[in-house]
Amino acid sequence: MERFIRTETWLATEITLFATKEYENPVRNVILDMEISNGTRTLTVPAFWNGKNEWCFRFALPEEGVWIYKTICNVPDENLNNIYGVVHCTKYSGDLEIFKRGFVTTHPDKKYLVYADGTPFFYLGDTHWNFLTEEFDSPGENACGIECDSHFKYIIQRRLEQGYTVYQTEAIGLEFGIADGIDENDLEIFKHADKYFKYIADVGLLHANAQFFFPSEMIELMEKMPPEEYEPILEDASRYWVARFGAFPCLWTLGQEIDNDFYYGESFSQNKTMTAENNPYKKVCQWMYKYDPLKQPISAHQEGSYYIGKYTSAINSAFYNIEGHTWWANQWKPVLNYPLDFTAAIDFWYNGQNKPIINYEARYELLWTNSLGARIQGWIAFLNGMFGHGYGAVDMWLYKSHYDIENPTYRDGLVMSVEDKLMPWGKAINLSGGIETAYVKKFFEKLEWWKMEPCFNLNEDFIADGGYYSASHIGKDIYIAYFYDKVDEGFTKTTGSFIGLDDNAKYVYQWYNPVTNTYLEEKPATIKDGCFKIEERPTLQDWVITLKKIK
Repeated sequence: MERFIRTETWLATEITLFATKEYENPVRNVILDMEISNGTRTLTVPAFWNGKNEWCFRFALPEEGVWIYKTICNVPDENLNNIYGVVHCTKYSGDLEIFKRGFVTTHPDKKYLVYADGTPFFYLGDTHWNFLTEEFDSPGENACGIECDSHFKYIIQRRLEQGYTVYQTEAIGLEFGIADGIDENDLEIFKHADKYFKYIADVGLLHANAQFFFPSEMIELMEKMPPEEYEPILEDASRYWVARFGAFPCLWTLGQEIDNDFYYGESFSQNKTMTAENNPYKKVCQWMYKYDPLKQPISAHQEGSYYIGKYTSAINSAFYNIEGHTWWANQWKPVLNYPLDFTAAIDFWYNGQNKPIINYEARYELLWTNSLGARIQGWIAFLNGMFGHGYGAVDMWLYKSHYDIENPTYRDGLVMSVEDKLMPWGKAINLSGGIETAYVKKFFEKLEWWKMEPCFNLNEDFIADGGYYSASHIGKDIYIAYFYDKVDEGFTKTTGSFIGLDDNAKYVYQWYNPVTNTYLEEKPATIKDGCFKIEERPTLQDWVITLKKIK
């Protein structure tokens, strides 16, 4: 049997085959691959079982040209094995960057994500841990009068308008019951997930998605059976997830908070089921990498950085040298009513194997912080070498959540009331913190942000006057500093000084308002003894200043 189809580069393409019969436990017993080659590059694409005797190849081709494919199957089925065909692939003809430039990837010498063509990718994420429960064909009951056809699509379109580039998800809510293997009962959920994955890709967003189920279920699986029994189940699931969703632009994120032992270390519990040593997600990482023909980036969603050291550092990570692990999905939640603790950022910048560092999970607006706190988190992430940030807000980070809403939250000197936490997504989509976090991207896109080096608290390029700050520089030509104050008190006008400057060069400086996304007039800077003493902030709020050398 031969086939001929047409497609464009990077677009998900499907080939469906029908076996001569239905197989018992097909995901375990039938291994079906497609080798597809253009003469210089060969991809091995796994197939996924789609019910009864239906098998599908879903793939994306990274290069133009004529690709020849051949199927290889471990069972002697004439409808699955030795099927040949031709795919004529032309250059993507649309306007979406992720298909024009190619899927996002990593580079061993770059601490930021890049498109396939090497162009830096700006990571600005919106968090939806149980996205599969968001209404796809209706606004749902929490829309607050918003007229739309889809709750899920409406939020995505609003975030696209604001400049977000990544959709961060977990498969919580509609559970994939694959702990006993994948069967017909699981397929309806997978088919339900297909349309969500496809829509995220169709609008050009990068999808940072976690696999399978919540880690507590992984622990239950480990407690029920020995590794020789549960590991084949996990390998099947890894292969299946890649086969089903790997043709879309993805970042694989391996569960939630499983960078070491899912908080079951000695300081948290006597439950030692999952340890950093036996953590099964390490093998899941390797299997995902093995079966993914495009080798899309993989990370382990980390535990909180407030347990810096054993539990969430770079060099002590259980994934430090695991094959396929190529970026850090950090969870940096520094205290915001004390001077910034740079420990976590310094650790990942210097010990992170040059992998991109993303502040993947920060404090969510109106659950654990206010709009100012949400805004601060985005600025300090980028200025401290985390070239990506994940924002989240109530009723969106976890739709219709009951998590931590029974009582007010007191954190960083702030109070988030029960009423705050119960805000529905129809109102939360317009919270100022989400809009202002997107201004971080608007600001840095005017600069070569990927060349930034954090100043931390090393007093080599920036010295603070005692206030709260984060600062960075691009070579010796551009310096950026962000000044803020305790989130629970009134603002000051405290700043600091850029040092190590060239007395013989000319510089200009300019203030940026992170609340309004506006700039003040650019002015000449006075340099004395290699130092630019920054004037007081223009008003009593947080401000950003940029100092540039005139060439």
